[in-house]
Amino acid sequence: MSRQWRARRCAAVLAVLGLGLTACGSTGAGVTAREANEATSVASETSASVPETVDTAAPATDPPPTEPATTEPATTPPTEAPTTTTTPGVRAGWRHVPTFPQEVFPPFDETNWTGVPSPAITTPLADGIYAATVAKAWSADRPTALDIVLQQLVPCTELPVDTCLDFGDPYGPNDMGLSADLFPMTISLDATIGVGLTGYDCESDDALGNGTDLATLLAHFDAAYSATIAPSLPNDLDLAAQLNANPTNGFSGIGGACGPDGFSVVYRDGDAPPLLLQTLSYPAIDANGNSAGRLALTPTDIVRLDTVQVVGGVMTFYFYAGFYS
Repeated sequence: MSRQWRARRCAAVLAVLGLGLTACGSTGAGVTAREANEATSVASETSASVPETVDTAAPATDPPPTEPATTEPATTPPTEAPTTTTTPGVRAGWRHVPTFPQEVFPPFDETNWTGVPSPAITTPLADGIYAATVAKAWSADRPTALDIVLQQLVPCTELPVDTCLDFGDPYGPNDMGLSADLFPMTISLDATIGVGLTGYDCESDDALGNGTDLATLLAHFDAAYSATIAPSLPNDLDLAAQLNANPTNGFSGIGGACGPDGFSVVYRDGDAPPLLLQTLSYPAIDANGNSAGRLALTPTDIVRLDTVQVVGGVMTFYFYAGFYS
């Protein structure tokens, strides 16, 4: 299947902040007082012969009781709940589907993109479809990170002349081209993103997974390629014939009704879509334009990024690993 590859870019995460406050109240104690009573003694009679002495001194008064101290219970300051961030997870495991939406595929050769315009590229990305491509090859040194570039899809009628292919007819409302602006970003290959991968084994095989599924597939391919194919370069044709005759480390010929053709090689890893290797290496060209041997493939030379679709804030990246020309 013929594919036209162009440069493009992406990101995003959703966060929910929870805040809780608790407080303690305080209570006051009541105050009581007691008054002392003063008693007075009075003489009632006097005698002419024997005078009676009257004591007019007031009896001693008990001091008022000491009032107990009032104690205020300590007040606990409001406590702020720890901040939590939740990110929606994308279901793990490859699920094979009949096909993907047509809008997520790039155009065939000699055709324009079709679909709807991309929203403005912001952080996080708004819901929509954006053209995307890998900016830097996947590496085992950064197995869960991928550097990409995004571009907006823009109606051909709004782009400069020669941006879209012109067949002499008016552009339709769904004819799209790519904006000139490039937006680089690094994405995490984990459960926060979805992945759609088109593989090939006699016919196209579409499956959905998440970023962790893709990272696992790329790592397994890289290890198998390094052990099986890289040491035998540049003898591509001989090695392809050997793998068709004797499958090794996941590499074999095409299966299904097509059967091995003796030179096409497919990599299979569990439930993941099969990856088609139309070539086992790349030609190296020196500064004078002469052949300088062969270069080993990286996983993203085979698994190529086309688009990202954002739905409800969740990004799904669509990759293609089938026929190219």
